[in-house]
Amino acid sequence: MNLEDRLANLPRMRLAILPTPVHILDRLTADLTGPQLWIKRDDLTGLAGGGNKTRKLEFLVGDAVRRQADTLLTVGAIQSNHTRQTAAAAARAGLRCVLLHNAWTTEPARTTAPPATSCSAT
Repeated sequence: MNLEDRLANLPRMRLAILPTPVHILDRLTADLTGPQLWIKRDDLTGLAGGGNKTRKLEFLVGDAVRRQADTLLTVGAIQSNHTRQTAAAAARAGLRCVLLHNAWTTEPARTTAPPATSCSAT
């Protein structure tokens, strides 16, 4: 059984808008006088700023829903994109979310208010 067939048999909750576009970087290619450069726009997956974690979360959330879980729990650093994505995925699935943020990095002193977020989770 190939990978595509194996993935098709796993529980999954569609969270991403796929496929994300691929753009040529003409000016950077010209500036570097090198090979043609392209960028995959995973920031456009449609889930809390996007990113490659959305693809993994489709399977984790699908499994949680199949198991009738009511809460997603994850751990990450204070600036973690993964925890932000998990909170957005939980909100979309109607699940509670617990984020355990560790101070693995030094948080810079704030001179302004923290940015507002566009997703919420309980």
